[in-house]
Amino acid sequence: MQPTGDDQQPVVVAGVVCSPSRWNIQTKLGSNMMAVHNPVPQYVDHVGKAVDTTMARLRANQPMVRSNWTIEDHCALFQPVAPSGPLVQDPTKLWIRMERQTLRALPQTGGSMFTIRTYQQPITEYVARGADVASTLYSLVKRLPDDVAKYKSILHYREALLEWLAPFAS
Repeated sequence: MQPTGDDQQPVVVAGVVCSPSRWNIQTKLGSNMMAVHNPVPQYVDHVGKAVDTTMARLRANQPMVRSNWTIEDHCALFQPVAPSGPLVQDPTKLWIRMERQTLRALPQTGGSMFTIRTYQQPITEYVARGADVASTLYSLVKRLPDDVAKYKSILHYREALLEWLAPFAS
């Protein structure tokens, strides 16, 4: 991202995306953070300004690190396009997709760099890590607002997934 224009608002000027989760970089080029995250429900109202503030305070030697997660119905890491409908019915065929994201300042250019390292695992293997893992996932899936669950491709699977997770989460 590089600050541009009179307001010096950072916009996406370049990128390499090896493991997109149902989006593509071409649709983000030239966009600021709010526009990039326009498809994300509740982003503008809940975190947009905080992200802009964080970006303004970035330092090269202090990257911001965060994680993100979703449930996928296909094992491919490269998924630039969302399918038109659910790909599986059985919740044991789902995958958990986790991302380690970093954002850091680039002092020589005045820009910033965003990285995502993607990890994916069959949900059955992930839940087998233990009751605490299953319980946390159960809680996260259950409390997702419907619009966020839909965006994360979880809404269709939520009830079956919660039913399947319940015995592991006890």
